[in-house]
Amino acid sequence: MTDVRKKGLFKICALAAAIVSSNSWASDDTFSVQRGIVGKGLGNDTYVLSASLIDSNAQITITDTQGFNSLQLIGGLSITGSIIAEDTMKLTLSNGAEITILGASSFSYILGGDPLAGTAGSSKTYQSFVSDALGASVPQSGTINGNGSEISSDGTAVVTAPSTGSSSKTVSVGEITAFGSVIVNGVHYDISSSSIETDDGTGSVTDLELGMQVTIEGEIDESTGEGVATSINYHATLEGPIESIDLAAQSFVVLAQTVSTDELTQFDNVTFDTLMVGNVVEVSGHVNSDGSILATRVDKQSDTAAEGSTVYRIAGDISNLDVNGETFTIGDLVVDYSSAEFFDLPEGGLIDGLSVVIESIQAPQTGVLTASKVTLEALTSGTEMTENQKMNLEGFIDSFVSGAEFTINDYPVITNDETSFRNGNADNLILGIRIKVKGSVDSEGRLLANEINFHKNSKIEIEGLVESVDQDEQTVTILGSTIKVDPDTRFQDHSDDKVREFGLDDIVSGDELEIRGYVSDDGILASRIKRHEGAADIDEEPIEHEVELSGFVESALLPELVVNGVTVTTTADSEFEDDQHNTITQEAFFDLIQVDDLVEIEGYYDSEGDGQLVVQSIEISTNDETDNTEVELEGSIDSFTSLTEFTVNGHQVTTSDDTEFSGAESGSLAEGVDVEVEGTQTMDGIIQADKISFEFKKELRVEATIDAIDQDAGTITVLGISVLINSDSHFTGKKTLADLEEGDFVRIKGYENPELANQIVATTVHQQGNGNGKKKLTLKGYAADIASPNFSILGVQVFSTDSTGFEIDDDDINLASFFQNLSAGDLVTVKGSLSEGEEAGLQATSIELEQDDNEEEGEDSSDSDTPDDEDAEDSDNPDDGE
Repeated sequence: MTDVRKKGLFKICALAAAIVSSNSWASDDTFSVQRGIVGKGLGNDTYVLSASLIDSNAQITITDTQGFNSLQLIGGLSITGSIIAEDTMKLTLSNGAEITILGASSFSYILGGDPLAGTAGSSKTYQSFVSDALGASVPQSGTINGNGSEISSDGTAVVTAPSTGSSSKTVSVGEITAFGSVIVNGVHYDISSSSIETDDGTGSVTDLELGMQVTIEGEIDESTGEGVATSINYHATLEGPIESIDLAAQSFVVLAQTVSTDELTQFDNVTFDTLMVGNVVEVSGHVNSDGSILATRVDKQSDTAAEGSTVYRIAGDISNLDVNGETFTIGDLVVDYSSAEFFDLPEGGLIDGLSVVIESIQAPQTGVLTASKVTLEALTSGTEMTENQKMNLEGFIDSFVSGAEFTINDYPVITNDETSFRNGNADNLILGIRIKVKGSVDSEGRLLANEINFHKNSKIEIEGLVESVDQDEQTVTILGSTIKVDPDTRFQDHSDDKVREFGLDDIVSGDELEIRGYVSDDGILASRIKRHEGAADIDEEPIEHEVELSGFVESALLPELVVNGVTVTTTADSEFEDDQHNTITQEAFFDLIQVDDLVEIEGYYDSEGDGQLVVQSIEISTNDETDNTEVELEGSIDSFTSLTEFTVNGHQVTTSDDTEFSGAESGSLAEGVDVEVEGTQTMDGIIQADKISFEFKKELRVEATIDAIDQDAGTITVLGISVLINSDSHFTGKKTLADLEEGDFVRIKGYENPELANQIVATTVHQQGNGNGKKKLTLKGYAADIASPNFSILGVQVFSTDSTGFEIDDDDINLASFFQNLSAGDLVTVKGSLSEGEEAGLQATSIELEQDDNEEEGEDSSDSDTPDDEDAEDSDNPDDGE
């Protein structure tokens, strides 16, 4: 996988230089570098690098664009490793100090000598210094790893092999964001020789999943940033049945603990919309200062709890310890430990504030969980922190004294004047805010922060086909918008390839991606990249593809908007909604919309048209994050009382005369119908629907010659199938129903009309020219009337023989086995020609069966825009999504 950390390194340093004010010196100065960010002096300046002066483990950035400047490397300086770019260089010294030179090509490099003693050294350009002292060449793009060097006082340099890294122990606590082997807190760890422990005991790499919060011990090579893990420990934060669900807050309750989710929460075997009360889930996440849990992963274990086999598990801090009654609380849950076994407890035993993991196989009774096992939490139990040991932490600030002293995950953190910040500054440090901290342990066992990165909500969403990928710049372009990735970007592959170690170097033009991100100082930065389908698996000739886009308006002039740098075009047929879900006109929408408003867009990209994104629907999304009543729910109607009262995924929904319907009339509401509900949630959890959209399945497809056209009815007939063209149907090629002619060869995509059997409602229509001579016909739909070797789709008879090619999920299979696996309602794709026998129908040359893939469906993430708890109303809060 391409190493994204090197690019991120220089961006971080550039950001630090912009944030931290540096000193300015008079003309023609000589400055002995010790620590911090130095430069921007007037005149021709010399920066002296001496082993006797530079602080151990110092993070140093040198930048000076004025005058003719030099770096003088005094004899005795030992460089253990280097990373080299066209105009930026990082040197790692033997004492652990890291020196980054911005604008490196503008400096001259003096080896040996001593400007303080008046002795000259050997002067070199950037290129000759890299060649002579580091044994490398300056790349024209990207970065390379150089060697080390021993600098002599006589002006010579002896090139040395790069250091294999510090032997000091490194601890990293955070979320698994990608594999290859494992990436946590932006660091790639080789886990080939690592021990792995989970709640179930000794595990393997296959037990590790995206979104899990883990503790990694190992080493990090300071010259490359690569890590080698010696141990990985995973404990679930919470496990048990769901007691209640709050759709508006995108949260649920397990074992009396409130679990919130956000747009990056990783779901397995379920989505937030399909969670139901009683489902047993395993949660991994961050515990906030108020005891609530932000889930980074939710894994559904079973539909319901089973007595004696369901595990109840909770991790947290002990409070209200009662040694006589042998109870304590974790959050609002009372734990009875009278019959528990204890593991790894400190010498003093249980005390308030101690972090523990509780297990039980008995369901709580009247709010009390009887513990069978109490174990000290992993970070506390297995690690002795030593001075200068590296540590990376991710989580919420759970206690706060000042911006210079606070705790994360109960671990003490301090900052100083040399601490650099990303996506915020020191003033943004407050109780409850979510951050990542990288640094070293000081002599008192505290984490001295070298860098603090503030979490930002990923309100930007772009979904579409990849136009280009730039591995050197670490970017991907979709819809003309260039998105950057960094070491913390989460990568997921939901395509047929299902690449576990998926990364930017696996992405190619034509892949269908869903990207979540936010606006950083360098543009849009991807928090998560999810591949839905690989370019090789997408239908031939993708003339038009559906896209989704959420982001901030940069300009709006009827009929166009610019969102995240993407120009989108609205039409009179587009559907417009204000921030209260009210349908409004195009003119009213443009009167209402303002720059920096957050909008959600669904549309399509027509590569044969003017190349712009055409809007099907656009909605102004409220930025009022204190409004916790708006709800969006997608799923099937699972119980139906009346047209005004039913449930979707177990959630009660009511309609009224003011409820709007899209896709069909209210009379189409029935048990089993898929819908999307928008509305408000009452205090008792009932959803009052403002709008209901029918989500009819759109898998149907037919490619064939038009047999007949009925302009009055708005239908065409293809392969004997009636196709309804309505206002929601979008055309490519010829643009309207009136432009179509009998004999045209068309590609139709759509869904089955719920009000008329065997009729397709077209979502897209693409005219591919006259059908003369075209014999390649395609029909995709749901099998019925199965009688081997034949069946039907939408009333069209499909004939097969032993010479027909059969596939199940891309695996070749024979006729007998195919029909053993085929059931009524299965989705199949048939290619062939018109039958020439007595019965009209489709003679199949190939048939593919697409079976349900529960694993892929279960990995869909929540699309909630619910803010994290640290999202304050203060405009200076870096978590405002901006």
